[in-house]
Amino acid sequence: MNSAHLRQTINHYLDQLSGDRLRLVADFLNFLVHTEHKDQSQVICLAISTSAKATFRR
Repeated sequence: MNSAHLRQTINHYLDQLSGDRLRLVADFLNFLVHTEHKDQSQVICLAISTSAKATFRR
């Protein structure tokens, strides 16, 4: 399933949810976005750290 189809399917499900359930979904999406950004930051920091160690060894 491509991204456009997934978004359409998700929107279809969202349209069927109550306000309370939508708040729960919003909180979960917020969690996913923040943990994804945190994971990406950790990978970048690891790459920088590894590069710095290699530089200082020379």
